Amino acid sequence: MNAFDKLAACAGTRRGTSTLQDPHSGKPLDSSSTLTVTPILRGLFLRVAYTWDYNGQPQEGEFIIGLQSESSTLSSYWIDTWHMSEKGLVCTGSADAEELSLPGSYPAPPGPDWGWNTVIRPSENEIKVTMFNVPPGGAAELAVEAHYQMQ
Repeated sequence: MNAFDKLAACAGTRRGTSTLQDPHSGKPLDSSSTLTVTPILRGLFLRVAYTWDYNGQPQEGEFIIGLQSESSTLSSYWIDTWHMSEKGLVCTGSADAEELSLPGSYPAPPGPDWGWNTVIRPSENEIKVTMFNVPPGGAAELAVEAHYQMQ
């Protein structure tokens, strides 16, 4: 079973904690968070929706993820009220037995584009979501780490 199928098997809502590496303060910021996994379009896609807060302000985000089973290639569209504001990020990635990897890039004028990668690791006990910001020519930097307990 690949990670996409494992995530689909986790359909429902989970509670957990999200830790943002706050770029404004330079410190980690924890908040309560929920994650809801919903198979859509007869299970061909997954909607992964989450909530969290930033300094008391409610935030939310969503991924629509599809898997091309022959190649294990993922396609995804990501929106988030804090990270993405009024635009979405198209990601093309992969799924193996353990995780879904959803890399994309975004413009950062006046310089070159930056990278972003979201990794989702579903397991028996939890769903872990880790997001990385990738500066041009640099190593991935942790941006968000969230853990959602299976109920």
